Amino acid sequence: MKVFQSLNCVVCKLPFARKANEARSPRPLDCGSAMCHECFEKERRLAKEKREHQCVRKQCFNNANFAFYLIDVLSQEDSLTLSPLGDGYLLVKKLTLKEENSKSISTFGEAKKTLEKCAKLREDFETISEKLMPHLRRYETKVKTLTERIDKDDYQGLKDGFEE
Repeated sequence: MKVFQSLNCVVCKLPFARKANEARSPRPLDCGSAMCHECFEKERRLAKEKREHQCVRKQCFNNANFAFYLIDVLSQEDSLTLSPLGDGYLLVKKLTLKEENSKSISTFGEAKKTLEKCAKLREDFETISEKLMPHLRRYETKVKTLTERIDKDDYQGLKDGFEE
């Protein structure tokens, strides 16, 4: 029987836990890989060049959630069993996905495309946010100044505060 390495952490190579909030629970990376919670937390604190996981993406450690899609698969204990050597999971019976989990995405390819679209949206959002931050800070300063003037009952020049 073949051990499913894809159900192991890409860093420490140990099998994932079957539930969330454990040291070996799977965490998704933005590149599509997954690593255990413990390795995820260690790797994300390191400088990119010191990480064992060398990803082509700028940011690979943005997702704060657990990989519940993997946890759903791993939770099927009657289908997957830990190998005698403890080096991964063996398929002992056909996996069955719950219908509600598979309604919106029918293939792995679709899931990958959806993940890529989400990653692109996040990158676009980050780029736009970086461009808007100086403007938001400028307006925050203006609002703070105007608020202070109002608090001091100093209404002179308030009209000028609203103009560009």
